[in-house]
Amino acid sequence: LHEVTEGAQRVQCTYADFYKFFAPPATTCASYTANFFAYGAPGYVEDLGNGLCGYCSFKSGREFYSVLGWDEANKDRNLGILMGYFVFNIIAASFFVYLFRKPKR
Repeated sequence: LHEVTEGAQRVQCTYADFYKFFAPPATTCASYTANFFAYGAPGYVEDLGNGLCGYCSFKSGREFYSVLGWDEANKDRNLGILMGYFVFNIIAASFFVYLFRKPKR
């Protein structure tokens, strides 16, 4: 995904990101997928030309994060967990390098 930000920011899929399919003759991409989206499917569909349709799995950053089980209310907590994991790994790696490599010098 080219641009994914949190909140209601619209996701802009690149051509390579789209799931591509052909709509039946005499129908548009929007009319062909109307029932799909009526049942609450996430994402959006675009007409890519020559009867080719592109489906992007996410319409907004909020949809992207909801698949991961994240919520905007927990973004600071999630960032803290990721940063703690990163710092712990640096400290642990430094400790084990010091512990096992220093005596060999």
